[in-house]
Amino acid sequence: HLKHVDVPLRAYRLGPRAARPLVLDSEITLRPTVAVIPFTLHSGGPPYFAVGENIADEVIGALSRAPELRVVSRLSTTAFRGRDAQLQNIRSFLGATYVLSGAYRVSGDTLIVNVELADTRNSEIVWAKSLRSKVGGLLAQDDELITAIVAGVGNAVMNTEIVRTKSRSLPTLDAYTLLLGGIGLMHRSDPRDFGKSRQAFEQLIERYPRYSAPYAYLAEWHVFKVTQGWFTSLEQEAAAALDCINRALDVDTADSLELTVRGLVHTNLLHRHDVARHSYDLALEKNPSAGLAWLHRGTLSAFQARGREAVEETQRAAELSPLDPWRYYYDSLCATAALSAQEYERAIELARRSRQSNRTHASTLRVIAIAAAELGRMDDARESVAELRKLDPTLTVTGYLERSAARSYETGRIWSEALKRAGLPV
Repeated sequence: HLKHVDVPLRAYRLGPRAARPLVLDSEITLRPTVAVIPFTLHSGGPPYFAVGENIADEVIGALSRAPELRVVSRLSTTAFRGRDAQLQNIRSFLGATYVLSGAYRVSGDTLIVNVELADTRNSEIVWAKSLRSKVGGLLAQDDELITAIVAGVGNAVMNTEIVRTKSRSLPTLDAYTLLLGGIGLMHRSDPRDFGKSRQAFEQLIERYPRYSAPYAYLAEWHVFKVTQGWFTSLEQEAAAALDCINRALDVDTADSLELTVRGLVHTNLLHRHDVARHSYDLALEKNPSAGLAWLHRGTLSAFQARGREAVEETQRAAELSPLDPWRYYYDSLCATAALSAQEYERAIELARRSRQSNRTHASTLRVIAIAAAELGRMDDARESVAELRKLDPTLTVTGYLERSAARSYETGRIWSEALKRAGLPV
């Protein structure tokens, strides 16, 4: 498919004779590929030779659950174990964007692992770490080593693609860089980064108008814009978001992501909660392990004063996405669920944990202000409202209620009164 051409054209790729066949991949690659090379034993003796294979297996299994990544099977990566292979060769043979490799040594029951993640596009190391563990813990699959490696890889990949999106001309970037960079910048909650995020999604749409994901993320972008208070007309943002998600569903009605975002748009912008819940239910029928669908369905339950359901659903989302690079977002919406259940101490705990990663997410500050006011901690409540108004200087209690998805429920009344007591202008 070509821009401005209605009918698809058949294309051919010509090249010199090669040892491997040349293939023109017609699929759009919206995920970078990670190859995990089995780790090399440096000292410890033959009994520990299989530890490197075990580490690779566990890391591959965990990374494979991340929807943002493609992971090469270990059947393909084992051939590179112990070889001084050039990154470009691995990229050529495996199609890898990133290569994770490492070495380890064993002393008694102590396992020392040195791991590094390399970007094959420029042969640079984007993340490296030395980790310690217990051999017994690894074999029992009861150890934090794999968690630390997977979290490090996820964060490094996302940060690398964000930097590329911010620093390079968008038309020159790979599709997966535009998508991951756009998602990452959308979550940065900085107005300049937020604007760049939209440009990345629009560049993807221009390049691949028949692919649904960029439309869905652009619809979510409009929801975030309202959440942060960076809008002038709620009706315009709602119309734009609805248009984007309808375009996404016109392309692909079967994907849980598009159905989840449809629910998000109807929850937060259109306030059609019957449509929203139906959308989340359909998304979970497609993929019962869709963490975002559970998260947003739980948030809808929170708005509707179904606090216990909200806590259970958002907690399930967090359990399904333990290494999500946007953990702050899960913590923030789990805090909203706890607020609905009147678990105010827990709500503050989760919101403050969320703020350790993102201090400018408006929803998190609202949770702290409301929960602190309900607990009678007015100094904390007023401090949160003051920070909230730095992000959204025009915010009032009336304005909050007008755009709040909870406005028709008892939660809307309770939360708006708490914000009023915390010093938010009427």
